[in-house]
Amino acid sequence: MTLTITDFGPISSGTITIKPLTILLGPNGCGKSHVATLAYTIVRAESIRLHGIDDHEQKPTDILHEQSQHVLKQYTADVDHILDLDTFKIFVQHRVDVFSDMLSDALLTEHDKLVRSGKKRFTLDISSNVINGKIQHTVGGTIKFKSRSTKSLKFVFKKRIKRVPTSRTDADVWEIGIPTSTNMDKRELLRDIWFNMKFVFNTMSTRRAVYFPAERGGLTMAQRSLTLHYYNMRGSTFVSSPDPNLASVATDFLGEILIPTRRTSRFVDLATEFEKTAMRGTIAVKGGMNNMPDIVFIQGTEQFPLNASASSVKDMAIFLLYLKHAAKPNDIIILEEPETCLHLTNQMLLARLLARLINSGFNIIITTHSPVFVEQLSNCVVAGERHNGNESGSISNDEKLKKSNVAVYNFIPDDGNYKITQLNVDDEGIPQYEFTSVYEQLYNELLDLESEHDA
Repeated sequence: MTLTITDFGPISSGTITIKPLTILLGPNGCGKSHVATLAYTIVRAESIRLHGIDDHEQKPTDILHEQSQHVLKQYTADVDHILDLDTFKIFVQHRVDVFSDMLSDALLTEHDKLVRSGKKRFTLDISSNVINGKIQHTVGGTIKFKSRSTKSLKFVFKKRIKRVPTSRTDADVWEIGIPTSTNMDKRELLRDIWFNMKFVFNTMSTRRAVYFPAERGGLTMAQRSLTLHYYNMRGSTFVSSPDPNLASVATDFLGEILIPTRRTSRFVDLATEFEKTAMRGTIAVKGGMNNMPDIVFIQGTEQFPLNASASSVKDMAIFLLYLKHAAKPNDIIILEEPETCLHLTNQMLLARLLARLINSGFNIIITTHSPVFVEQLSNCVVAGERHNGNESGSISNDEKLKKSNVAVYNFIPDDGNYKITQLNVDDEGIPQYEFTSVYEQLYNELLDLESEHDA
């Protein structure tokens, strides 16, 4: 995914390409969360599965029914031909409409207020699996989308053909085979056309994004009262926040509490190891009142409710439960300020845990203010470039990162707002420009104090 952003929120301009590890650096209020939320909503909008469960799925369901009828009208039993409809274009436009709705809900802001102060419009140029084109919103107007996608959906009528949809070698054309036969029942044919179109769109983007907001510790503590009003439907794509003052990324996060803990993911050992070394205990879910989950912290034979546990436990609880019970390779994890409530040593341990997840197939987007956290990830890059395949001290092979898999972006002041610039990740690791200027300021301040004392 690549995003080119112009006049959006506090961001004046910038381009970001999402890699297995994407790090966003910058001061408070510079737009890091805006970028993280954009990536999250794009993936969520693209990954709708057509089950007809909610209103956002009903429209594409109706579209597919309508398109199936068009195909059926063109059907002739004795002629081989190819039919090319605008089904894919309609499908993508619907995804853009869903993205537009999600964006307002995720940032809890009307589109007009997302336009940078003093400007008339924002522009989002997106290159992704499904949404590929330019989205623009002008103050007082509506979202407009100009697609540049070359993908298409063709219906191939032949007497002998595979019934399963296939993608041609150029990967931009999906062909749905429709066998022609005088004995073919029209209702059966209509059902096959509908099923195969649904198959194409359900498999076009299967990624899942999981967002862990900066305020996750407080949200976790409030989970009992908030989740009474919220149910995260696993087969559904978009559920509006039950609280108009609570962004959807927050309620999506709360939905992770309802993870079925009877299922164990393949990453449970990584989570358990981190719990043992950093938390010195185990986070678990127990059945509570009214079937609401209770998160507890277990140390030895003692069991503590979350409100009596350390702040680091409250902050990390849902993330660790997700790793133990729900995590799947190819997930996109968006983790805001992972250093929150963690001692420096535990920040280092978490950075190395994330490196192991990246090497297991996850994509991770991080916003951070911690030089220690970034420095540990930088060391993982240095180990990956200088000691690839060889032992490198305390960093294990599954913690080493390739520089080509890491992208780092800095948000720098630009006429009262912020411009996104990319930092060069090389054999020396990740540049620390964002933090060295602060260290220099502190050092100069110390020199001034010593000078004043000597005088």
